[in-house]
Amino acid sequence: MSQSSDEINLFTAAKIFFSFLKKSISGFFLFSFRNLLMLFIFLLIGMAGGFAFFKLKKPVYAADIILSSNYLPNDMCAQMVNDLEEYVDDDMPIVLAQRLGISAEAADKIVKIRFSNFDEKLAERYKNKDTVVLGLPFRIEVFVKDFKLFDSLKPVLLNYFEKNPAAMFEKNIRQQTLASVNSKIERQLVELDTLKKVIANHLVPRGTPAGFVFGQPLDPLSSYREVLTLYKEELENNNLLLRGEKAIRIIRDFEVRHKPYSPKVSWSLLIGGLAGIILGYGFILLRKNKV
Repeated sequence: MSQSSDEINLFTAAKIFFSFLKKSISGFFLFSFRNLLMLFIFLLIGMAGGFAFFKLKKPVYAADIILSSNYLPNDMCAQMVNDLEEYVDDDMPIVLAQRLGISAEAADKIVKIRFSNFDEKLAERYKNKDTVVLGLPFRIEVFVKDFKLFDSLKPVLLNYFEKNPAAMFEKNIRQQTLASVNSKIERQLVELDTLKKVIANHLVPRGTPAGFVFGQPLDPLSSYREVLTLYKEELENNNLLLRGEKAIRIIRDFEVRHKPYSPKVSWSLLIGGLAGIILGYGFILLRKNKV
């Protein structure tokens, strides 16, 4: 019996709620219709205010650059960019200027710096691996008050990563290791070159009148093959040296857009219009209460 009574009470409460909601919605539309002219005037006032904000607000320009590190994992690159973002958020242009090596005036024009992996799925694949994977592209988005600043930001950001102590340490180790391996290859090539001359000078027919051959003959082709193998290895090491000369590689440079990222006229008009309508409702209610 009590369960049936609870169901009746729940149904009654739901019926009362939806009845109240229906009356409220119909009352709201009726109220809006009766004050349509006043609301329209406030809408125009709000849109005019939004347009004035669009004209007076200093524009912000956005562009991104895609980089890849030869020595630093993406997590460390992200932390370095986040450090810069904290200086921007804390309104510390002097400290930001010191870290980037630019003027305080230029640093003050930076509105936001944001890091993101270029391929989130690829980064997630290596996230829980035991080994550190380098060379995954990442994107740095920069928002500035003057689009001309992008011309000088690329070398500034590259230098910021290049001067990182961990990157410099790893770079020196790799450069020294490859140089040592190439030095050893050079010595082996000299020795093989000498061996080739000895073999070439002592190539004589071998055998006996009866047609028997004793011993293993020297094969000049094997020495040539060994020289080619070492030479290919040296070329690969030289390519690694050239690629690793810089800690950061540019995948795609800044694509500067002269059209501002913000403010946008459509959003300014929309937000201004909504604010005007809200103020209009408040004004009408306040006037009716006074009456």
